[in-house]
Amino acid sequence: TNVVPAVVINGAPVSSPEGTSISLTSTVTDPGSVDTFTYAWSVTKNGAAYASGTSTAFSFTPNNNAIYVVTLNVTDKDSGLGTASRTITVTNAFNFYGDMIVSKVVTGDPKTNIATYEISVSCDKGGPKDTFLLKDRQSKVYQNIVSGTNCLVTETKSDGATPSYADNSGDNTTDGRVVIKRKGTGCALVGAPTAASPGGPAPTSAFDECWANVIITNSYVVATTTTAAAAPTTTAAPATTAAPAPAPSPAPAPEVIDEPTFTG
Repeated sequence: TNVVPAVVINGAPVSSPEGTSISLTSTVTDPGSVDTFTYAWSVTKNGAAYASGTSTAFSFTPNNNAIYVVTLNVTDKDSGLGTASRTITVTNAFNFYGDMIVSKVVTGDPKTNIATYEISVSCDKGGPKDTFLLKDRQSKVYQNIVSGTNCLVTETKSDGATPSYADNSGDNTTDGRVVIKRKGTGCALVGAPTAASPGGPAPTSAFDECWANVIITNSYVVATTTTAAAAPTTTAAPATTAAPAPAPSPAPAPEVIDEPTFTG
């Protein structure tokens, strides 16, 4: 009768801060001296699949505070299955958080400023992944993102104008990529950004190193209409009609002289 292998997971802490790598090894014992084994590691984060591996050793990095369960299944050459699991509580990293504000600015033809723009945010380390709508002078704020998180902010739908990106928190981004700054001790407030309401002022250009402050601008060039100068109007002189030649005077009638008649 085949005896299933006995499995032990080594190196699993009871708790660990987020962002810190956890390295594990395994110990497998089996009465069969010539047995071979296959390894299947799996990790869940609050019940959802998170990481996996197939070697005798395994490591992973929890990206956020949660309950992580590590399971190792070992199968011998006779299909005997041994298993072990450990639960690790991952805690928040102390004081390593920052905030991000995304603002929309539209310049140019005021008729276009009522348009709605679709913005997407995608961050690593368990940061926000979101798609939302903004109008001119609107902002959206994300708070308590793990410091050092990399975020990409992009405008995914507009009315055809090409967006430009600026980050007045010091990253000087031109493509919407920012790194979340740590807030708390050592964070200098250089000038808080303006999270304006629609129709309000544009966000301030002074940066605040406690914020990753992305400003997305769409600029429109107002079409100008050029009117050609009208050619001066020339009034034509009235046509001159030649005066009719005077009719010739009739020749005077011959003078009739009455001569006396003589009789002899």
